[in-house]
Amino acid sequence: MEETSLTGKIALITGAGCGIGKATALLFAKLGARLVLVDLRETELNATTNECKGISETPVLPIVADIADDHMVQVIHQKTLDHFGGLDILVNNAGIFAEDTAENFDPQMFDRCIKVNLRAPIMLAQAFMAALVKSKGAVVNVSSMASLRVN
Repeated sequence: MEETSLTGKIALITGAGCGIGKATALLFAKLGARLVLVDLRETELNATTNECKGISETPVLPIVADIADDHMVQVIHQKTLDHFGGLDILVNNAGIFAEDTAENFDPQMFDRCIKVNLRAPIMLAQAFMAALVKSKGAVVNVSSMASLRVN
């Protein structure tokens, strides 16, 4: 299979500190994308950032942020535009799962799941819509097999 070049493309990846987000960041770095990496966990984010820089000389902007916070979505937007001037690819990868039964349901955790898994991707897409339209960019929404699981 032939790899596509992302040279010069600007990609923002949420949940970039581990798992699918980290793997996506490493692949995109290999393919030449300029990266905005977002994660709540600074240690993991820094590790991914350093690995990306070891793969390629492409610029990497790490942003420690809780995407459940609407204000932080605006901070991510502003920092991205200030640093790179636009966006070509938005990868909404961050996600959380409340491992609980119906009788032990925690309403606060449910609200956080909705904010991270549903609201944040919509708010990020809305914030970057003008930049993505201008670049004829793409939005990639990642979900897990947990979306098919019922308790």
